[in-house]
Amino acid sequence: MSAASSVFDRLSVSRARLGGRLEVGRGRGVALWSNVVDRVRYENTGHHTISLYLSGGEESRRVDRGSVRGWPGALIVMPRGSTSDWAIGGAFDFVHLYLDDAQLRHFAVATLDRDPSGLALAELTFATDPVLAGGMRRLARSCRLGDVFAAEQEIVEVCHGLLTASVHGGRPAAPIRGGLSPAVARRVIERMRASLDRPPSLDELAAEA
Repeated sequence: MSAASSVFDRLSVSRARLGGRLEVGRGRGVALWSNVVDRVRYENTGHHTISLYLSGGEESRRVDRGSVRGWPGALIVMPRGSTSDWAIGGAFDFVHLYLDDAQLRHFAVATLDRDPSGLALAELTFATDPVLAGGMRRLARSCRLGDVFAAEQEIVEVCHGLLTASVHGGRPAAPIRGGLSPAVARRVIERMRASLDRPPSLDELAAEA
């Protein structure tokens, strides 16, 4: 997996089982994992890693952050350069998104009109964010289906949320100067995918926007 980070590499030699993976291109990849009883230490020298617990996780905890345990829907962000130590005491399933730092900075410039030199992705452990969780769940579904087209859009939404939500240390986005917002773009894509037998007209797509 060319978009594999050191987190992916470490999980590959642990007791975790890889349930699916999807190469999206340009240093971005998605992987579906499950694990039961394990101890895993990450030294994330590669990509940024965003994780969402899909099911289980109540017996998983980050050893170097106290006794707080996970839950279905818990969000974790491990920026490039971070280290963490995890103890898993029960079965759970999770999805990982691996992001190349250069691509994240490009997104900040091209989409948010932001200076990439000051970009710093906040480290999160067991955060709650329904919007980001929804995007990660859709990304997991795209991975299961092998749908790169849909995964591209979900990654845009996740990056947008990570970099603009103040609860994660982000800053509100500047007004969009061109193109579609992530949510509108997703509606347009879904409309196109639902009408493959009869491609929608420009007027119909405009109505979705």
